[in-house]
Amino acid sequence: MTAEKCLEMLREIKDAAFATVDQNGRPQVRIIDVMLAEDRALYFCTSRGKDFYHQLIDKKEAAIVGMNEKYQTVRLNGKIEKLKDQKYWIDRIFEEKIHKKTVQLLQIVDLLQKLLLAIIEPNELRRILCRF
Repeated sequence: MTAEKCLEMLREIKDAAFATVDQNGRPQVRIIDVMLAEDRALYFCTSRGKDFYHQLIDKKEAAIVGMNEKYQTVRLNGKIEKLKDQKYWIDRIFEEKIHKKTVQLLQIVDLLQKLLLAIIEPNELRRILCRF
């Protein structure tokens, strides 16, 4: 399977397990929404106040795994990069969600709530540069 196909598969899975290492060297894992997959990168969002954010800032790496409905698994490790133009990426993610034929109204409402939270409580958009 190509790198692009793996990334697209993770995007289609949408909710994937992201693993990091905390300040004590212990592994931590949580489910994160993959917002966008393009240019050999995954894009996701987290809040500045979360432990996850601090682990990403400190270590600048994460491991991700997801499984689709056919029980196919995708796993990758990657470097974390803070995106510079936050507004551009929020708009880009919103456009991507709106233009997908499979997006349901409930998902759009959920996205709007996330975007409102991003404005009220600043979020950091990040991407993972993938190694295959």
